[in-house]
Amino acid sequence: MTPFKNALKVLGNSLPLMLFLAGFYGGITLLLDNWGGTNNEKLFIKTPEFLVWVVLVSILFAILPLCFIYGCLSFRELNWSILKKVEYLIPFLISLSTLVFMFFLPSIIMYKFREGTPDYDLDSFQFKVRLVVFFSGIGVLPAIINLAFLNSYIKKICPRKDNFLEEYFKVKKKLEVLIGIVGLIIGLGTLATGGLQNALTVFLKASENIEQLPFPRIFTIVYGGYFTTILIALYLNLERSLVKLAESFIKRHINLPRLSDKSWAETYEKRKQVEEWLGLTSPWINIKSILLVFTPLIGGLISYIIPK
Repeated sequence: MTPFKNALKVLGNSLPLMLFLAGFYGGITLLLDNWGGTNNEKLFIKTPEFLVWVVLVSILFAILPLCFIYGCLSFRELNWSILKKVEYLIPFLISLSTLVFMFFLPSIIMYKFREGTPDYDLDSFQFKVRLVVFFSGIGVLPAIINLAFLNSYIKKICPRKDNFLEEYFKVKKKLEVLIGIVGLIIGLGTLATGGLQNALTVFLKASENIEQLPFPRIFTIVYGGYFTTILIALYLNLERSLVKLAESFIKRHINLPRLSDKSWAETYEKRKQVEEWLGLTSPWINIKSILLVFTPLIGGLISYIIPK
């Protein structure tokens, strides 16, 4: 192997770490630079609670480049040409519109909720919060688009075709990766929301003539529970479609003979092995996926439990 190829290999292996560090320091730079300089802002950015919030958001930003790139790579690994057919295009557009609306609904509600409330002379801070939400949305968007596409893509997989197993395991792997991306981003976002609530509450309680405090602590649990519910419904719906495909494949290729037939036991054992291989023995008990699905709620609970 030439030195140039060796250098490319080393660069490729170190790229995830480089992206992680770039996102982390990018988050720190975004939150600490270019403040307006009002008295309240100068006091606010010196509080320990603000620095905790900066660290939480920077951890979120550390995974955003990786999640965005892995989400974009999924576009290349799935056959998007099926959207040329109306029967696949319409379900995709409906799924995508629904998912985008549901994922960004809390941000819309919070924006409307804050209308008419005092800004506490923290204009730069509020602008940076909007940037955090914007970049988080950009980071999670490719994964959301691909999850919506999987709903249509699964419908085109046929158990009768020779490439069924290749397509089946490709979609199953993609489902876990995409659910993981969305779960991590929203989970860390929920944790950062709790840090935001804590920083504002401590600062405003110490300020004079400020009666209205930010959103209540319970909001982080509601926020996390809301997204966990969406992920559960999304994951179970796609997993159920895969289970139906796998069952159709097994019925087509491994038919059980009559119980009195001598080959019944051997065929049954073979069928059980194939079911286990395809993940049908416990299709919805995937510990890794379950943990990722519940990440938003876990983040909300951690934010609520931490002493204020």
